Amino acid sequence: VDLSVIIPSYRAPRLLQQALRSLADDVAQLTVEVIVVDDGSPDYDANDLAGLSGRWPL
Repeated sequence: VDLSVIIPSYRAPRLLQQALRSLADDVAQLTVEVIVVDDGSPDYDANDLAGLSGRWPL
């Protein structure tokens, strides 16, 4: 792993998706570990990040 990124997130699934896409574009040549921390946000479900699984192994 070249870079580890921790993203705290609460009630902002679209913003999280945008941040992850931007990160993927910026660090395309690196092996990146991304840790998303959510403390029980009612706005998330498993489908919110499913669209990113092709780019990021979940």
